[in-house]
Amino acid sequence: MWVPESGLVESYRASIYYEAYGSGPCVLFVPGGYETHLAYWKNVPAFVKAGYRVITTNLRGHFQSPCADADVAFCHHHRDIGVVAGEDFRRF
Repeated sequence: MWVPESGLVESYRASIYYEAYGSGPCVLFVPGGYETHLAYWKNVPAFVKAGYRVITTNLRGHFQSPCADADVAFCHHHRDIGVVAGEDFRRF
């Protein structure tokens, strides 16, 4: 597997972890429940090989996306996902 582009982006009182692979049209994998970006490790290679840019992320308060307990709330997820997707989704 490749070494991903990875990092933290700031989103309303939280740091959101992401990993990005490949280039092309973007596919964003968002974990559910108590999963992390690692839930998609088997899917990433096939999408990259097919010509996609793949971004995986952690939700706020999970694994490598730290924030205060008071800021772990579902109402922030849409903002966090938008910040992670950034330029890859601005054209839509």
